[in-house]
Amino acid sequence: MPISPHEKLKKGDPAFAKKVSDKFRHAKQAKRQLFHMWRTQKAFVDGQQYVNSSTGQGARKAPAGRVRLTHNVCAPIVTTATSKLTQQEPGWRVRPRGVDTKRVSAARAGELLLKFQYQPSGLLTALYGACWWAVVNGTGFIHRSWDEFRKRSVLKAYGPHDVYPDYSADSPRDISWTVLTHQLTE
Repeated sequence: MPISPHEKLKKGDPAFAKKVSDKFRHAKQAKRQLFHMWRTQKAFVDGQQYVNSSTGQGARKAPAGRVRLTHNVCAPIVTTATSKLTQQEPGWRVRPRGVDTKRVSAARAGELLLKFQYQPSGLLTALYGACWWAVVNGTGFIHRSWDEFRKRSVLKAYGPHDVYPDYSADSPRDISWTVLTHQLTE
């Protein structure tokens, strides 16, 4: 039974896990053809030009008397492009909702607050990571979550192979759900 991509999911629904799993499976299937290309691109940046893109395994050893020399020209290009994209600190602008002095002062305070929180929030690191993924694979994402232990917001960059948006959406504004996957450390 096909699931409507615009169907509202409710955690109290007994079929919630199945619905999420089905949506994830459909989104993963829609991106399947891109996985090999992304794996190959990342392998080249990592200097592993002899990796099989379909399995991710290294190539067989070179026959006796044959040497496989590689010179990684991809990594410096990716590093340079990412650095150029992130070399300037983002500018912040908060617009007041009116022209009275109270609202203008509140907007200015909002700008100062954003500048103050920029450095310790980890945005610079996450922005660099998202730009790195964008240069390597064409798309990078920043995810914001709450660290309950440290009582602060955490920003982390993810590549396109970790993010599965609503596959039926025509634009980012139409996305009604997204699944974020990543490997947990052991």
